[in-house]
Amino acid sequence: MMRRFFRSFVAALGMLTLLPVGRASPTPQDLAGAIPFFPLAGCLIGVILLALDFIFAALPELVRAALLLGALVFLTGALHLDGLADTCDGLAGTTPEERLAIMADTRTGVYGVVGVICLLLLKFAALASLGPPLRGPAFIAAPVLGRWAMTFAITLFPYTRGPDGLGYHFKQGARPLALVAASFLAAGILVPTVPWPLSATLTLVLPLVGLLGWWMTRRLGGLTGDVYGTINEVAETFVFVLFAAWSRGG
Repeated sequence: MMRRFFRSFVAALGMLTLLPVGRASPTPQDLAGAIPFFPLAGCLIGVILLALDFIFAALPELVRAALLLGALVFLTGALHLDGLADTCDGLAGTTPEERLAIMADTRTGVYGVVGVICLLLLKFAALASLGPPLRGPAFIAAPVLGRWAMTFAITLFPYTRGPDGLGYHFKQGARPLALVAASFLAAGILVPTVPWPLSATLTLVLPLVGLLGWWMTRRLGGLTGDVYGTINEVAETFVFVLFAAWSRGG
């Protein structure tokens, strides 16, 4: 049992990050079991960002924010940004079938480029606006809630690609108990990390992801791996913006 949990955790790290966790390809069972460990993978990303923030502390704020943003993109292999680009391109279609066909195209169109640029600019501005008391909590909370948001969306909304899609294997493990486990894990990380009442404000991620998943389902007939990446990016950026707003208010 413990070996299976470990393999699923490694599968989550292998799929969501570029961390060197071994060369063995995860089995469909490993991917299906990875769902509860998504927030833990996000926490590890956050810890690395914290360490880098300490290393870059002497640099000007804008340079520091740019390096942290670059590190975040690198740590995830731009996987979620690629999903965002494909989703933005696909939404330009007129029918669910056409939208899905556009998203399957490996070429990136103007909507995808604009969408990625706008999101990165917003995330960069938020990182540059973080005040000292909330920097550490922000670096943990944003990646954790971004990956939890994917778990929520995978579990609650239908999947519209066939078995060949990467997201299909994650969907196979999307049981209510897996979402409950991921939620308790995320809460266990965030409650001692994020000060009150900001921690209560973070619950706004729930309706945000719910509305985004519902809207995407209406547009596409269900979600795809690209949409999962989009939801992660939107939720993560939303959390960084919340922390930036609280930093300004403080």
